[in-house]
Amino acid sequence: MTLGVSKSKQSRVRGEEKPVCVNCKKKGLGCKWQSAGQFKETNTKYAETTDHISVVPSLDNNTEIEIINESPAKYLKLSSSSPDKTTEETPKSTYNEHNPQLGQSLEPGGEKKEDRQMPESMSELISPGDLDLKLACEEETSPEMFRDLNDALRSYMFSTAKTIEDIEVGPEPEFEPITELTDVKLPLPSNEQDLFQDPGTMALLCNYIMEVAPWLDMFDHDSHFGSVIPHLAHSSPALMYAILAISSRQAERRGTDISSESTTLELYQKAIHNLLPSFERLEVSTVAACVILCVLEMMSSSPSSWRKHLEGCAALFSAAGINGFTPDSICRSLFWCFARMDLSCSIIEEESPIISCENWLAPQAPGMTVTRDAVCGLFTGTSAPHPPKAAPHEMYANYAVFLGARVSELLQNESPRDPVYAKEWNDLWVELMSWETNRPAELLPLAIVEHATPFPTILYTNGPAISGNQMFHTAAIRMLLARPKASIISKSAKSVLWHARQICGISQTNDHHGCLNNALQPLWIAGRQMSHHTEHKAILDMLERIENTTGWAMRWRGEDLKEFWGIQ
Repeated sequence: MTLGVSKSKQSRVRGEEKPVCVNCKKKGLGCKWQSAGQFKETNTKYAETTDHISVVPSLDNNTEIEIINESPAKYLKLSSSSPDKTTEETPKSTYNEHNPQLGQSLEPGGEKKEDRQMPESMSELISPGDLDLKLACEEETSPEMFRDLNDALRSYMFSTAKTIEDIEVGPEPEFEPITELTDVKLPLPSNEQDLFQDPGTMALLCNYIMEVAPWLDMFDHDSHFGSVIPHLAHSSPALMYAILAISSRQAERRGTDISSESTTLELYQKAIHNLLPSFERLEVSTVAACVILCVLEMMSSSPSSWRKHLEGCAALFSAAGINGFTPDSICRSLFWCFARMDLSCSIIEEESPIISCENWLAPQAPGMTVTRDAVCGLFTGTSAPHPPKAAPHEMYANYAVFLGARVSELLQNESPRDPVYAKEWNDLWVELMSWETNRPAELLPLAIVEHATPFPTILYTNGPAISGNQMFHTAAIRMLLARPKASIISKSAKSVLWHARQICGISQTNDHHGCLNNALQPLWIAGRQMSHHTEHKAILDMLERIENTTGWAMRWRGEDLKEFWGIQ
């Protein structure tokens, strides 16, 4: 089949006529186009949103770029000519003379959830084959350039997913193991080999291995992100630049001297530049690059836009058949890294996960019902079709992630007034408590001091135990706060406050780098249950310490908590 943009699409994009966005078309409104962006010094406060999501102050520096008559997502320059022939098709934007932070004002303030939606069809997306690979921009650190790159990556992932689906013709295909993804060994071009001669590149690679990879390998004893994926980057320029870009962003956020905003944006641009030519085939290294770039985008944007950044990866996973029990260990690691981000996003936005929980599991035979025991068997390896070659306690920690996602689905998809809700709540509560009761020894605390102040001392010996138990307590709080009147739980069940103190105690006691940034949402949910000023100060100190250590924005949740507590 022929991939690309239809003639009508081409004339609409390349001609003088301005495109019409999907939202305006649905509402029957005229689509107004801006001629330029405008910086307004009066906009020095955070954008207010209807769902109480703050703009990240550490990213925005209390300023925002106001886009007047925001146009539809503007992909990179469209051209069917060779990359050497570039012309400017969009007006140059104006913005603050000082370089804005990467990802600043990616979307207009006050964007509502219903306005952020996935494309209804792949025909609404621009095929990467029509994207000019020579990216031109007036300023290296333009926020519009970052938005263009983000849109190009998102379009690439959706179009690649569509390409995979289009290749599957004829009878309904059986489930194919992800090991069929190609992993072509192509040497880096000579100019890419020069990367390793640059001290700055080596510093960023070292920073990735020591500081960034532990986040991504949180539940992975084999450290695929730290030990395996960097070697794949030797044959994948896109993956190499993705690794360097996320390392640069993390170093930049921590204030080190090995990176800068312009360096991060340049590396991000080169990663996408090298991704676009490969959309007709899907390689393991390509999926890895997309996941890493999604993490980078989540570090660089307002939490209210996280879902947008994750949707493209979700489409790739779905099209390629990647799930939590994929036989290929690298792809399985990529999925669970994504799944943790998906859960965090669902908690922030109070929505269901992007990938439905049933699709986190290995495909089942038609008509087969997955029971609670069967699900537990999948995570313990006793009933998995392709038992993962991972330590049992690691997959059991992933089980906690899965249960947290199921809580999100229950709270968003069912009405508490529906009689079915009470039954589903009870079933999920039983499964959640069973998770705690049946934890393997590696997930049990090594030592507990319950009466320590302001929070108990709870020491664990490994990353899966730290984050897995925090996710369990987070899920328990969310369930108890949404408990239906008809539910029946054991008298020995712990209170919301007890679970909240456990979350805080785990973060206060354990300083495992790989688990620090995963505590963002648990600490937010736990903090809302605290009333004493010493508890408030301890939580704010934890959030600040985590941001200073990892570079991942945390203080914005502290500001939200202070507003919730009613303190300045």
